[in-house]
Amino acid sequence: MSLLQCIDTALAKNPQIEKYIQYNKIQKFNKIISHREYLPEVSVLMNNNLGLGTDQDVFGNTRRNDNFNNSILLNTQWFLYNGSKNKFNSLKNDFDYQSGLSDIETIKRDISINVVNQYLKTLLSKEIHEISTNSVQDALKIFNKVEKSFELGYSTKTEVLEAKSNLSKERQREQIALLDVKKNLLDLALLLQINDEESFEIENEFIPDDIEDNFPVINDLLDEIINNDPKIKSLELKLNSAKNQTEIIKTSMKPTASLISNIGSFYFNSLVADNEYQFFKQIQLNFYQQFRLNVSIPIFNKGISKLQVEKSKINEDIIINDILIEKKDLSNTIKKIFFDKNQNFKNYILSKEVEDDMKKTKELTGKSYTEGYSTIYELNNSTKNWVEAISILKQFKYKYYFDLLLLDIYTKGYSNIKYLF
Repeated sequence: MSLLQCIDTALAKNPQIEKYIQYNKIQKFNKIISHREYLPEVSVLMNNNLGLGTDQDVFGNTRRNDNFNNSILLNTQWFLYNGSKNKFNSLKNDFDYQSGLSDIETIKRDISINVVNQYLKTLLSKEIHEISTNSVQDALKIFNKVEKSFELGYSTKTEVLEAKSNLSKERQREQIALLDVKKNLLDLALLLQINDEESFEIENEFIPDDIEDNFPVINDLLDEIINNDPKIKSLELKLNSAKNQTEIIKTSMKPTASLISNIGSFYFNSLVADNEYQFFKQIQLNFYQQFRLNVSIPIFNKGISKLQVEKSKINEDIIINDILIEKKDLSNTIKKIFFDKNQNFKNYILSKEVEDDMKKTKELTGKSYTEGYSTIYELNNSTKNWVEAISILKQFKYKYYFDLLLLDIYTKGYSNIKYLF
């Protein structure tokens, strides 16, 4: 599995992302609902009544009034004016929805960074294991050579034991390196939420040792990184939402007007007297229309609305402060990553020089040992020094590449990783 495949797998299976996607669906429905607030409300009302008993007319006469009656009414209500509350509510829900999308992008970015980190740790452990495997092979060759030399009488028993001891140490280091590979693979599999951890494997796409530092100057990209950061975008959208919430509260201090229309008819059927008109005739004759304009003017609500506006403005100030803090933190984070990248690259260059020197020393000591000028102890020591030097070189290489990938993710996004291989 490649790095990009690992990132895609982690993003596809992460429950935290799924949770925020569900939250965003709710925000999407709120957005749709608020857009439909402009439409009139229409309803049909139907009443069916059965009356049994007596009643008294205005002249004091009582009589039986058993009857059956029903009515049907089409009710329509238009909100003519409510201080643009629908407009602000619609804008607020739009900003909430977009903010939710930015929150999802922030989570995806953070997960991608974790995957990149663990992936590179796994690659590093694989390279260290490969070095250890080669060291075991070299130690085995030396042991066989010393053992054969001992049989011919050219080497001492002490040299044989030293060669054997060194072989055992290298095998132990190789096993430790192998366990480290397995542990890192397991950690990566758990991060990706892969069920079959035992068979999980990544591609051995090792980073070349010959690397160059050609990343642009960070000051040229800092503004772009801050402007494109999804977390800051989310806070800016939340600020716009909070501003519209303030405007929504202000509408409670403005008058409202609505138009209500009723169109309907009714039917009356006496159970104790003959009915002059039947059902359909009554429905036709009793048809009526009614239009009503409702106007509400707020006068005094104990100053609650004004206090709520002040509370909402305080919330705006809190978000503005959060934006400033986040921008400062992000700027510091990027500068620190850039500093670490430069230092790791310098350390890589120095480590490469040390590794080259140690490799030459190892080769010369090996040649000198063959010619009888160096001891087995000197040979083992030069080999050990070279292994340590190349291990340190690999570590700085992967630290540098992790910083490089971090900058690339912050600059271009998690889906545009390019500084690899």
